[in-house]
Amino acid sequence: MKPHGICFLYEGFVEHLLEGNVKFDHRKIEEARRIRGVTSYGLAKGIGKAPQTVAQWENGDARPSIQSIEKLCMYFHVTPNFFFMVKNEDK
Repeated sequence: MKPHGICFLYEGFVEHLLEGNVKFDHRKIEEARRIRGVTSYGLAKGIGKAPQTVAQWENGDARPSIQSIEKLCMYFHVTPNFFFMVKNEDK
C-alpha cells in the first residue's frame, strides 16, 4: 500500500483510528475556513472539489475521503489531528 502524505499524527492516533475511537469532526472545516478567511466556494476551488461536496462535509451529511482530508490539511496547513476527535469513552 502506498503511504499517504499524512504523517503528522499524534502518538496513539492510529490505534484510536483502528479501534474506532476517533471520529471526523465536520465542524472543524468551517472553523478552519473562518480562521483562514475563505468561503466554502473558495475552499472547494482550492482543493479541487465541488462546492456542494464541501457543503455536505460541513453539514456532516458526508465525510471526506482520506485523500480529501490530506488536501484539507495541506490547504489549511494543519495536521489530520485537527479534524478528528477522540470519542467519549463513557458513551
